[in-house]
Amino acid sequence: IYTITVTNNGPSTITGATATDVLPTGTTFVSATNGATYDSGTNTVSFTTGTLVSGGATSFNLTIAIAPGSTGTTGVGPGRPAR
Repeated sequence: IYTITVTNNGPSTITGATATDVLPTGTTFVSATNGATYDSGTNTVSFTTGTLVSGGATSFNLTIAIAPGSTGTTGVGPGRPAR
């Protein structure tokens, strides 16, 4: 399970920002929370924020399965190594 956090670094309030993440090869989507959705055609998880003030944050949990026999580091998104 990964927790993906979206933070508004400002300077203004934002509404409806979308974060997307293409799942890496060797993984299968299982579930997501907080309204995040999965598009099986593009293998992409999308999450749209509500209103976030400058410095505000929101998050969702993403559960994936890693295929048996996968090697190397399987991460979700840039800079997020497998945990």
